[in-house]
Amino acid sequence: MPNPFIEEVLAKYPGVDRVALVFPPEADDWNETEVDLFIGSGGFLKPKKKKTAPASAAGVVAVPRLVSRTLPLPALATSDWWVNNPNPQAKVRLFCAMGIGSVASTYGPWVSKATAEAYPEVEICVVEFPGHGTNFGEPLNSVEAAADRLEAEIRRCHFGTGGSQRPLALFGFSMGANVMYCVARRLGASCCKLYLAGRAPPHFPAPIRDQQAPQIAKVEELLQGSDIDAVAHTLLEDVLPLFMAPAQLKTYTRIIEGRLLREEGRQEIRRFAQSLVADCRIGMDANELPRDFAGDISFYHSTADETWPSACEGLYQDFPHLWQSYTTGTFATHESAPVSHDELGSVTSPIFNVICKDLAQLFKSC
Repeated sequence: MPNPFIEEVLAKYPGVDRVALVFPPEADDWNETEVDLFIGSGGFLKPKKKKTAPASAAGVVAVPRLVSRTLPLPALATSDWWVNNPNPQAKVRLFCAMGIGSVASTYGPWVSKATAEAYPEVEICVVEFPGHGTNFGEPLNSVEAAADRLEAEIRRCHFGTGGSQRPLALFGFSMGANVMYCVARRLGASCCKLYLAGRAPPHFPAPIRDQQAPQIAKVEELLQGSDIDAVAHTLLEDVLPLFMAPAQLKTYTRIIEGRLLREEGRQEIRRFAQSLVADCRIGMDANELPRDFAGDISFYHSTADETWPSACEGLYQDFPHLWQSYTTGTFATHESAPVSHDELGSVTSPIFNVICKDLAQLFKSC
């Protein structure tokens, strides 16, 4: 006879194939969080059987540890939305959404064979938003629009047409933090952990928003015309210096100046400017989103982050703990090595390996 409690929890997931989920006998003793976890992982994860503590610790029950079946993930369907290196041993996928103007190919080492060998339990997927890199879709200029499209693509490619739930985790840096929080809420228990860095919660505008808003508006106005030289000049003189360290700005200056010499390159500048304007709306503006993510959040910050400092007079205090109110699950904050905002979100970021190690540890004994 079906367990009424389990049936009630299942009702929250209309897209789940109930026939494919075989609940073990001990499921009758699970609480709602444990049932959510089992459903969201497609039956991969289940609480370890509870053991009664010895008599010397009367009344104390051991905390259950999560285990899973040793089932590798099915291959990820191809998509313009990310760059990844298939890892046949992986038990969980980590989707990474990075900052303003980021291009997935920049993070090649993250999806390398070396990373798969170091963390065999994890497959890395670096998100490529429309208007960036090899994703030639129209840029998306709101958190909700970006989350809508990314969620749909994850459901299509990671979960598959059958809608079976498979373990994943999300990492969002800077602009990507807003989007990944929104996606995590929608995926529910399928998201086993949410990693965030380099941005305060969505309801805060970026400290430099008022400084950059007129420049972004100027670029947007110039894009209505055909003067790509003026667009390039405004990007290099007024906009990019707000987001980039001098070394990175020097590289972009060389690239943009080279593209001005050919017609195809001039169109690439237009496309880059359009995506930058859209990114700024997502990453810089304040967005009111529900604060009800039920999963675990780990937040990483740097005391040397000049874009999102530890405190900003008139805007916020105690930056490391601002995300705590957005989850009903476990919240942890971690201080990274003291690096700049750009470095925190770069391919050499000190937090990437920390995140991979943490996620791999969750699935290592599965």
